[in-house]
Amino acid sequence: MRFAILGPLEVRTDAGEAVVIPEARVRALLCVLLAHNGQVVPADRLMHHLWGDRPPARGRAVLRSKVSLLRRALEDAEPGGHDLVTWRSTGYLVEAGTDRLDTARFEDLVRRAEGADPVARDGLLSEAVSSWRGEPLPELADREFAVPIVARLTEQYLSAVEARAEARLESGEHRGLVAQLRELAARYPWRNRLNGVLMLSLYQSGRHAEALRFYAAVRRRSREELGVEPDAALSRLHLAMLRRDPTLEAPRPRPVGNLPPETSPLVGRETELADLAARTSRHRLVTVTGPGGVGKTSLAVATARSLRHDYSGGVWLADLTPVPAGTSRVDLIAETVAAELGLTGDTAAASPGSSAFEALAAYLLTHRTLLVLDNCEHVVAAAAALAERLSRAAPDSRVLATGREPLAVPAESVLSLGPLPDSDAARLFATRAAAAGYRVTDGDAGEVAAICRRLDGIPLALELAAGRVAAWGPSGLRERLERHWEPPAVVRRGVPERHRTIRSTVDWSRELLTGPERLLLERVSVHRGGFTAASAQRVAGFGEVPVAEVPDMLARLADRSMLQIRTGRAGGPRFHMLATVAEYHRELLADSGAEKTARRAHLEYYAALAGALDGELRGPDAFPAARTLDGEAGNLAEAARHARDTGDAVAALGLAVDTAWYRVLRGRLTEAAEELGAALAVAGGAPEGARATATAWHTGVLTRMNAADEAAHRAAVAGCDAIEDPVTAARARWFLDHVRLGLPGEAAGVCDADAWTAAASRATRAYRLAANGDTVSAREAAEASLAGFTDLGDEWGRLYATGCLAELAERRGDPAEARRLYEANLAVATRLGLRTELTRTLCRLAALLARDGLAEAAVRHYRRAARLAVEQCDAGVQRIAEIGLATVATDPPGPRAAGWGVVRAMEDLAGGEAAGGRAEAAARLLGTVERLRSRGGMPVDTPELDRLRGPLRRALGPERFDAEVAAGHRMGVEEHLDRLTGATAGGRRGTPVPGLAASHPACD
Repeated sequence: MRFAILGPLEVRTDAGEAVVIPEARVRALLCVLLAHNGQVVPADRLMHHLWGDRPPARGRAVLRSKVSLLRRALEDAEPGGHDLVTWRSTGYLVEAGTDRLDTARFEDLVRRAEGADPVARDGLLSEAVSSWRGEPLPELADREFAVPIVARLTEQYLSAVEARAEARLESGEHRGLVAQLRELAARYPWRNRLNGVLMLSLYQSGRHAEALRFYAAVRRRSREELGVEPDAALSRLHLAMLRRDPTLEAPRPRPVGNLPPETSPLVGRETELADLAARTSRHRLVTVTGPGGVGKTSLAVATARSLRHDYSGGVWLADLTPVPAGTSRVDLIAETVAAELGLTGDTAAASPGSSAFEALAAYLLTHRTLLVLDNCEHVVAAAAALAERLSRAAPDSRVLATGREPLAVPAESVLSLGPLPDSDAARLFATRAAAAGYRVTDGDAGEVAAICRRLDGIPLALELAAGRVAAWGPSGLRERLERHWEPPAVVRRGVPERHRTIRSTVDWSRELLTGPERLLLERVSVHRGGFTAASAQRVAGFGEVPVAEVPDMLARLADRSMLQIRTGRAGGPRFHMLATVAEYHRELLADSGAEKTARRAHLEYYAALAGALDGELRGPDAFPAARTLDGEAGNLAEAARHARDTGDAVAALGLAVDTAWYRVLRGRLTEAAEELGAALAVAGGAPEGARATATAWHTGVLTRMNAADEAAHRAAVAGCDAIEDPVTAARARWFLDHVRLGLPGEAAGVCDADAWTAAASRATRAYRLAANGDTVSAREAAEASLAGFTDLGDEWGRLYATGCLAELAERRGDPAEARRLYEANLAVATRLGLRTELTRTLCRLAALLARDGLAEAAVRHYRRAARLAVEQCDAGVQRIAEIGLATVATDPPGPRAAGWGVVRAMEDLAGGEAAGGRAEAAARLLGTVERLRSRGGMPVDTPELDRLRGPLRRALGPERFDAEVAAGHRMGVEEHLDRLTGATAGGRRGTPVPGLAASHPACD
C-alpha cells in the first residue's frame, strides 16, 4: 500500500489502483496517523483531533469503530492492509517506509542530497520536490492541531526548492529558474534564502539591473514593515553584485543533449519511471519492451530527462525508425546515432579518419553519456550488436533502448511495459481530453471507465480517443468503440506515421512477422480471455501453420510483444492478446477462408475441456479444475455463443450442462441460468435426454434463485426419466432435491448410481431427516455422507455434510461444537472460493456469535454474507443477513442479543405472542419465519415450529390460521424488520445498513 499526503490524501495499492477511504473522519484519522508516521498517537489525542472539545459518548468505542473501518478499507483493497494500523499500549500507529509514504521518501531524498555534488543534489531534490501535489492535508485544513504540521511540511518543501535552485546555479543551470522563484518569492516575501537565489538567478541570466532592483524592493519592504535591514548574507550578495565579483558568474553548463521539449506530462507511469531510472543507474544496458502504443518512447524520454543532470556528456535520443528494416550493418546504426551527437561528417566533433562507431565509442568513453536507442524492433540484431559493443567500450555511459522485444545480449536489464491500470488510464484520458477541450466530470466516470477497458489501457489508443471526446461525448465515443475497435481518426501532426492510428501501429508490428506467424495471430484471435499453447495448437495448427511449431511461434510472438504471457489461474502459462490487436486480426480472419475451421476447432476443444473438467469437479482435483474453468470463462462463453449461432444444439446444451455445477459452486447463479436458458432456446432438434438434463439443471438453478414455480419443478423431475445415462439422471434428480432444502418434503432414499451421488444424496437425506425431527437418523446419514466424500477427496461434499452435523449440534444444545464446525467450513470455503457455501456458513456462524454476545464479529460476518449474496443474486441469504444485521444493531448487548440467531429470535417472538393470547400476530410471525427459513435454505418443518402450529391452528381455526400465515409470507422485508425491532413507520431504531436492504439489479 502506498500513501501520499503532500497534497490531498491519496492511497493506492502496490499495483497502482486507487483505494477509497470511506467517511471524512476515517480519512482524517488516516491523515493524522500518516502525519505522525512512526509515532504512536495516543487515543485521547486522536479523539481530540477528530472531534475537538465535543467527543461522542463512548468516545473510545467510536474511535475503535473508525479504526476498524479504516483497517477494513485497507484490507479490502489489498491483503495485509489491516495490519498497517497497529495498537501500541496507549494509541495507534502507522509505520510507512520511504517506499510507502511520500513524506518519508521526501525526507529521505533531502537527507541524501546533503553533501552530494551539485548534479546529484539537483536530481535528488528534483525528485523530492516533484512529490509535492499542492497544499498538504487539505482534509485537516479546519483543524487547529494541523496548523504546525502543515507549516512544517511547507517549510521542508520550500527549503528543498531553495536547495535545488542553489544546486542548479552551482552547475550552470540558471535558465528557467527565474519564473518559478519569482512566483514563490511573491508568496513568501520574508524568506531571505529564497530572495538570494532569485537575485543570483537573475544576475547569472544577464539581468544585472533587475537583480539590483529586486534587492532594493526587498530592502524597502523590510524597512517599512519590519523596521530592519535585510539579513547579512543578502546584503553581502548585493555588494558582490555591485562590484561585479567574478565568483558570481555562472559556471559553464554541460551539454544537455537533444531530447525533445516536454509537450505533455507523463501520466500514470510514476512507478515505472522510478523503476527505469533505478535500472539505468545500475545497468549499462536497459531495454523497455511492450506492444505498440503502450508508451515505451514516452517513458524512456521522461526517464532520460529526469537523469540529465547525472551525465556530463549529455542525454541523447537516436530514433532508429529511418534505418531500413532487417539491416544487419552495425556501422549503419552507428552512423545514425553518431549523427545525432554531431560526431560524423564535417562536424567539429568528428575525428579525422575514424569510423562512426569509433567516434561514438571515444565520446562515450570520455564523456559520461546516456544514449537512448528508440524503436529497435525492425533492426534488433544490429541494434543489439551496437549496444553490446558500446556498453563494453564505455562502462561509465549507459544505453537505454526501446523495442517490441529484448535485445537479448549479456547483462541486459529488461523492463516489460504493459497497459495502464484502470485508474491511471482514466487519469490519462481525462488529461488528454482536457487538452482537446473537454472536461471530464464525475458523471462521466462510468463511460470513461468503459472506454479505457475497451482500449485495454493502451496510452496511444486513449490519446486518440480523447482527441474525439469533445465531438462525440463520452457515451457516444463508448458506443462507437463498441461497434468498431479502433478510435475515430484524429489529426496528429509531429508524430511518426505509425503513431497516427491504432491500425497503423499494429500494421507496423505485423510487417515484422513471418507469414505463418501472421496466420497464427489471426486464428488464435477467436479466443476470449487468453489461451494455452494446447488450445492454440488445436485451433490454429492446420494448413501453413504446423501444429508442432505452434508453441515456439507463440514464444517468438510474445518476445515481440504481439502476445503477453501471464500465469494462468491453474498455474500454467497463458497467452493474451490486447483487445485492439485481437479485433484487428479478427477482421483479417473474417476475410480469410480459415475462420470457419478455426471457430469449429475452438468449439470442439472447449466443449471437450468442459466435459472433462466437470468430472474432475467431484473429487480431489476439484479446486484446480475450478481454477482452470475460472481462467477459461471467456472461451467457454465464446464457444457456447458460436454453438448457438450455428444451430449446434447438442454442443450448446453440453457446454451449458457441463459448466452448470461449476457455476453453482462459484455462486454464479445468474450466469448459469442465462447459459442454460439460452441453450434450451435453440435445442429444438436435440435429443430428448439432452434437453431433459439441461431443463433439470436450469430449473434447479432458478429454484435456488427463488425464480421457479412448483409446476416447473415437478415437470423437471418427471423429465429426468428421459435421461439415458443413469449417473447423469441421478445427479440431475439429486440437484433438484438439493435446491429445495428448507421446503417441506420427505427424505428421499440413497441413490447409488455412483459414489459421489450416493454421498450427496445421503447428505441431502440427512438435512431432510433433521428438518422432520429425526435427528438420530439424520446424524447417521450425515456421518455416512462425510465418510463417502472423504474417501472421494471432495471438499465441497465434506462442507455439505459437515454443515448438517453443525446444525444438528445446534439442535442438541452444543453451540461450541457447531461453531467449531462452521469455522472450519468457513476456512475451507474461503480457500476454495466456494461462494454459495461461504455465504450460508457466514450467516449460520454469525447467528451463533450473536447468541454468545460477540456482536462485532457477528456484524462482520453478516455484512460479508450480505455482500456476497447480492453478488450471487441469492435472495434468501441476502434477506437473512439483512435481518441479522438489523437485529444485532438494535438488540441490547447481553444474552438476548439476536436470540438464537435472526430467524430463531423471530420464532421466540412468535411464541411470546401466542402465549400472550395474540394468536393472529403469532400466526403472521410464523408465516414470516417460514418464508425466511425457506428462502435461506433452513428447515421449515421443525419440532419447535410444530409446537406453535398446533395451538395456533386450534385457536384461530384452519381457515383463519392459513390466512394469517399467508399474510406473513407476503410481508416485505422492511415490515419484518419493523415487527422485529419495534420500529414505527416513521423510522427504525438502530443504525441503518446502507445498500443492503435494496434489491440487486441483476436479481430483478
